[in-house]
Amino acid sequence: MAGGGVFFYFLFAPVEIEKRLEAATRASVILDRHGLQVATLHAENRIWVPLTRIPSFLRRVVIATEDARFYRHHGIDLRGVARAFYHNLRAGRLEQGGSTITQQLAKIAFLPLKRTVWRKIADIAYAFRLERRYSKDEILQFYLNEIYLGHGAVGVEAA
Repeated sequence: MAGGGVFFYFLFAPVEIEKRLEAATRASVILDRHGLQVATLHAENRIWVPLTRIPSFLRRVVIATEDARFYRHHGIDLRGVARAFYHNLRAGRLEQGGSTITQQLAKIAFLPLKRTVWRKIADIAYAFRLERRYSKDEILQFYLNEIYLGHGAVGVEAA
């Protein structure tokens, strides 16, 4: 019962998804005395790129690795969740996750890193909200620009 309440809270809570995601696309821009851009500054090593500048091969590899059914679900892949649950049950420990790309985006953009049942419920609710608001390509673009890829690099261009 409480899980349902948490789910509906995050599903309808007045979180400004657009502002949070689109803020990640902005950087401070440093101009020279002639008005020409010299540098851009982000809190992280990040270079935002539109999806059209990310090679299609890289997009396909990420989708195949992270969420093979990305274009066929609405934020939650029940088949993926069932597969991960079965595999983890057989292994006797947590080895696989069932999160979709949309859920992972929700997690990194809106939620604390601590793994809890409540955060999982929240990432499902946010995933539904993202899927209602953005196209699959927009979600993929946000994801590819938001994921941490090691050595301080956030997003595929910085990596």
